[in-house]
Amino acid sequence: MSERLQFSDPPVPAVGLIADRSSVHNGDEALLTWSATDATHIDITPDIGQVQGPIGNVVVRPCGNEVARYTLTAKNEVNGQETVATASVSISIDKSRDHPFLQLPIFRER
Repeated sequence: MSERLQFSDPPVPAVGLIADRSSVHNGDEALLTWSATDATHIDITPDIGQVQGPIGNVVVRPCGNEVARYTLTAKNEVNGQETVATASVSISIDKSRDHPFLQLPIFRER
């Protein structure tokens, strides 16, 4: 008689994602800090991609939209079984003044 091995799902990752400020002026910096335990792969979207380590941070420069939303997705894969957890944070973008690098002088021909 053969025994059939059964694998239980791996632990669901515990995740967190925070920003050091809730709003910025268009193009200014904000610091995102993440934590993820029980994760074999951690990814932050948009534009950041895969990150390393259970804890870390990255500087972002949100611009363009009224709100920038960042989402961390952590996966834990063991023996072909996978669990996933997500966390998100939003940063409001104040367009009342443009970032100096985005301002261009306007010249008109006479």
